[in-house]
Amino acid sequence: MEYEEFVPRSPLRDHVRCIWRLRGTGGGVERILPDGTCEIVLNRGDPFRHDGRVQPRTMVVGQMPRFMEIEPTGVVDLIGIRFRPGGLFPFLSAPMSELTGGWADLGDIDRALRRDLEGARGPEEALLARMRPANGAVAAAVAMIERGAGRIDRIASGVGMHPRRLERAFAREVGLPPKTLARIVRFQGVLRGFGDWAALAQACGYYDQAHLIRDFREFAGESPTAYFARRHPMSDAFTGA
Repeated sequence: MEYEEFVPRSPLRDHVRCIWRLRGTGGGVERILPDGTCEIVLNRGDPFRHDGRVQPRTMVVGQMPRFMEIEPTGVVDLIGIRFRPGGLFPFLSAPMSELTGGWADLGDIDRALRRDLEGARGPEEALLARMRPANGAVAAAVAMIERGAGRIDRIASGVGMHPRRLERAFAREVGLPPKTLARIVRFQGVLRGFGDWAALAQACGYYDQAHLIRDFREFAGESPTAYFARRHPMSDAFTGA
């Protein structure tokens, strides 16, 4: 697979982590792992299947609490917009919790945005035209989680919100509870740091190696040893493995 990505210009980068393109030829079922983000994906190649269903050509993908298996049917040519946690909400104005664990045709949620993204303008121009400010408290909490901040109650206090209010805001704007997002961020650190499990567990903030393996099994569906024994062309491209 040939994968490339670039960071959009300011101020869009406050919402969008990157815009990526993946090209190649499909070779069987691909396991995609949670990374704490939502995406809009435009398919310019052959269709993909998931759970026996053909995915739409322009779709929005919600937060993934665990892995998702998809199957390309031929030529792979995808353009993706990977939003920061909470970054998609200002563009859709739909609760992110409604998309968690699945995907939908973007046209069923926002027909105008699908039309603009599929039109002559590039993704950046289409998004800039309808960008709204992000929730500063949620964005600050996400930044603290990504830096490896500690307990969620301390994060809530740090952004001036009660923990329950922060939970509700995360459900609406991020699509995951703060604690789950923190666990996925930690899991992604393991994917990028494959090696000595005991040392990696300590570096990524796990209690011990067993704790790391339990989380890995939950998010990836198998142990780290089993997962890293094989190549995963799409997932490896997305994680930089």
